[in-house]
Amino acid sequence: MDNLGACGWLQGKAVLDVGCGTGVLAMFGLMAGAGKAIGVDSSRTVHDATAVSMANGFGDGTGSAGPLRLIRSRLEDLPESELPPCGMTGASHGGAGGVDVLVSEWMGYALLFESMLTSVLVARDRFLRPGGVLMPDSATIFVEAVCDPCYHRRHVGFWGDVYGLDMGALEGRSAERPHVGVVPQAAIGSDRAIARRFDLLAVRDEELDFESDLVLRNAKRTFMNRPSPTALPGAVVGTSAHMMDIVYGLAISFDTGFDARPFPGPPSPSASGSSGTGAADLPGKPPSGYSPVNLSTRPDESPTHWA
Repeated sequence: MDNLGACGWLQGKAVLDVGCGTGVLAMFGLMAGAGKAIGVDSSRTVHDATAVSMANGFGDGTGSAGPLRLIRSRLEDLPESELPPCGMTGASHGGAGGVDVLVSEWMGYALLFESMLTSVLVARDRFLRPGGVLMPDSATIFVEAVCDPCYHRRHVGFWGDVYGLDMGALEGRSAERPHVGVVPQAAIGSDRAIARRFDLLAVRDEELDFESDLVLRNAKRTFMNRPSPTALPGAVVGTSAHMMDIVYGLAISFDTGFDARPFPGPPSPSASGSSGTGAADLPGKPPSGYSPVNLSTRPDESPTHWA
């Protein structure tokens, strides 16, 4: 949110942090110039956020003694008396309904696994004023082939010798479970395919359940010491026989974009905010002077909290 503050757009605005946890994003908004911030979380961490707020001069979390208000609730269960939705005026706790900025660290592994995006979309349609900013406002899921046998042996193929015991019977079950961790670019043997791209200003909840047809092409990498441990059945990369590599797994990563495009209002039931391509520019332009930011978890980028 520093970029919104630096260009002057955030000054005096209202920020809503969904799934606020310790309230850090709401406090970042206040530090960047927002006039008030509301943090909503269903867990007891809200009590810790109150202590953090008081320690940093943002008040006791009630919104009456400082600019930060903290509410313990599921976003979906939040009553209008606590946070008036857009279009509602004369309500308690701030007069006109809605907020100018909606921010949330909702992303899960592979973007959507155990993510909070559904709650964020509810908050977007109920509380984000037209012309407001959603952070992040776009997301893209990528898939690449893992073709490095050494990487496979470290994470799956080690069952043949576990402190002198042959536990190879467990290898198949282990291979079926997702492995969350850092996949080095050196382990990737294909190009990168886009599985899905979401315009978070327009996507609807039902579009988050999708299927994608992907084609992964050989990146012409050479892997040393290549035996033939278990690979994905029938999976190969490339079309030339001397360039084919065994595919040991698929690496799924994501990018999220913070472009500060203006929210046009809740999408209609026939609108679509999901596509299988990333070629077209998304609609909307950021405020003057704003510098877009991209958060990436791809193998060729620095490791992150999501690996």
